[in-house]
Amino acid sequence: MQNSCPLISQSCCIQSKVLPYDTLMLIRCSKCKTKIFRYRKIGKGRLWHCWLDRITEDNSVRKGNEVLCPCGNVIGRVEEKWIKMNQRAIVYSGSYIRK
Repeated sequence: MQNSCPLISQSCCIQSKVLPYDTLMLIRCSKCKTKIFRYRKIGKGRLWHCWLDRITEDNSVRKGNEVLCPCGNVIGRVEEKWIKMNQRAIVYSGSYIRK
């Protein structure tokens, strides 16, 4: 196996793999724990933004570009094709969906 990392003798670079599953995320408000979105996430990692076409259930309130919980907590803001999430305003959990 050829080393792809030029700085050290052992390979330190990990190839990212496409996962054979999606994750169905349940996004809740951190203040009142109300369900806000059901979102289909692809890949691993944190939830930085939600693509609008992957939201399957939406219980949020919109005021202009802001996305709010019914309790008034600002969840994020709508940008081009996604919602930029406020990390401290949400709590999320998920389960795998096999493709």
